Amino acid sequence: MKRLCITLLIIVAVFFVFRARPESVAYAADDEKTVEDSINDETEKLDTSALQDYFDSLSDSEKTFTGASVKELIKALANGESNLSFEEVVNAVLGYAAASMLGFIPAIISVVIISILYGMLSGLNSGFLDKSTNQVVYFACYGAALIVLLNEVVGVVNVTVNAANKLQGLMLAVFPVLLTLMTALGGVSGAGLIKPLMAAGATFMVSFIKAFVLPCFIASIVLAVVGNLSPAVKLNKLSAFFKRLAEWSLGLVFGVFLTVLTAKGVVGRTADGIAVNAARFALGSYVPILGGYISDGFDVVMAGCVLIKNAAGVTGLIVMLSVMLLPVIKLIVFTLSLRFAAAVAEPVSDGKISDLLMSVSKSSGVLVSTLLGLCFMFFAMIMLVVSSCNLGVV
Repeated sequence: MKRLCITLLIIVAVFFVFRARPESVAYAADDEKTVEDSINDETEKLDTSALQDYFDSLSDSEKTFTGASVKELIKALANGESNLSFEEVVNAVLGYAAASMLGFIPAIISVVIISILYGMLSGLNSGFLDKSTNQVVYFACYGAALIVLLNEVVGVVNVTVNAANKLQGLMLAVFPVLLTLMTALGGVSGAGLIKPLMAAGATFMVSFIKAFVLPCFIASIVLAVVGNLSPAVKLNKLSAFFKRLAEWSLGLVFGVFLTVLTAKGVVGRTADGIAVNAARFALGSYVPILGGYISDGFDVVMAGCVLIKNAAGVTGLIVMLSVMLLPVIKLIVFTLSLRFAAAVAEPVSDGKISDLLMSVSKSSGVLVSTLLGLCFMFFAMIMLVVSSCNLGVV
């Protein structure tokens, strides 16, 4: 009877196996989610409206390295399809430098011509002009050169302020996206540590530059102008003091900020990496039967989110390059142009106009250092976010 029952059970089992319909069989391979699918899905869910609004507010020249859509740029970078090349950046740098030089040439030529005219008129002092008349000629030429020079100084100050404001707007637009992705990847500690630093970098640093650094620069320029007005007035050392004060304050503030950023970033990155690895281990070990599949799916989603986060960070760097490249090059060209004009004016004048040009050129280095410091601060914060929350992906 036992053998008969076993035989009947086997026959019934075989019968139902062969009567099963093929369409009722499920294939897991057809439902597997790839990393590319995860990138597309998560990017579409990402709220980039603030960053897109910032994109739309940029001029055509500031969109040299970017496209029209934030999400399309993030997808392209995440899939390794960026069209940005070294040759494109070099061509943009050369084009910006040539355009800036052409913009400063009229002012530089005007100052050099004024210096030559004063040198020619002062040479007539022994024959036709007395000492008092020569002083009048000097003040007239000095005033004319000063008007041309101050007009350009006001222009570069406005360029610096506008560039700082645009970088502040970029930080406020891109870091909420990055912090959201960090939190989604389990980087709660890192996001909590970086968020106040981001607010400090976006508000305090720009406000510090406007409230302290730029007034020091203006004071340095004013003292240089007055100090070179007459040999009886000696203010060159005081002008150099305000220039040094601006440089030292920039170095101190940026140094403290980057030190705190590095320390907090290391702590947050370690804590988040341990938490993510622990979560993945728990999924694979303690969830019965389906733990391995869930852990693999967790890896796919994590990989897609990590690629999106890193692509969003690189997007911020590309936008920063597009926005800040022209102002930085313009300030550098302005500084070099003043030094060239001072070198040309020195042998044809009494030296006061040449000294004024050199003093303004040295003080303009503060503006260059300001923008480069802001760019490096933004770069360090972006790289900290990009390097965080990657420990959970092998």
